Amino acid sequence: MKNVLLYFFICFTTCCAAQGFSQSFVADETYGISSTQSNPDPTISIFPNPATEFITIEDSDNIVARVTFYNVLGKEIATYEANNRKTFDMMHFQNGIYLVQLKDNQDQILSTIRVRKI
Repeated sequence: MKNVLLYFFICFTTCCAAQGFSQSFVADETYGISSTQSNPDPTISIFPNPATEFITIEDSDNIVARVTFYNVLGKEIATYEANNRKTFDMMHFQNGIYLVQLKDNQDQILSTIRVRKI
């Protein structure tokens, strides 16, 4: 009985801790995949999601300078300069989930958004 209670306690605390942990992961050139706190900016949106051929980035403040696509393993798939460009091609990507990282002119991450390609 003592072992059963100990097992239940360990499973319960592990499950509770796992539910409270939530972070985004992005590619890092030095270490592979690293964690980052993604702070979504309400002035930036990506649509359609799920996407079929392209995505459109709506950026009312015009601060997005670079758009980088990563697969779920953290491998960089494509990078586009966003100078007055709002539509980005995903036609040649395989179906799956991609991380779209948006950076400003100082190479600071503005947001990392998960997009599904169907």
